Amino acid sequence: MTNAHAHVVWSDRFLDYDFGPYHPFTEQSRGLATRLLEATIPTEPAGVVGWTRSVKVADRRTLETFHRPEYLEFVESASGLAKQLLLDSGDTPSFPGCYEAAARLV
Repeated sequence: MTNAHAHVVWSDRFLDYDFGPYHPFTEQSRGLATRLLEATIPTEPAGVVGWTRSVKVADRRTLETFHRPEYLEFVESASGLAKQLLLDSGDTPSFPGCYEAAARLV
């Protein structure tokens, strides 16, 4: 991290976290906000905004601080399927690669 006044953490890989075009939760709006920041914030003086552009996937131990191992196994399994499953009792559908995409957001 830098001594910037603000710090933006953004990777285009965040866009992999995608429940589909009709789901209310999307990373698209955050991507647009990031591009707006890039276009409007002056590059000088240096240090006004710091950027982190590469984000690692959280490891299993970190994920287990919030989710039960059985649930993580279920999400990981659903992540490899072409067929969509509900990951909870609400509106969280699986999609190919959902496990890694979610772990990257963590």
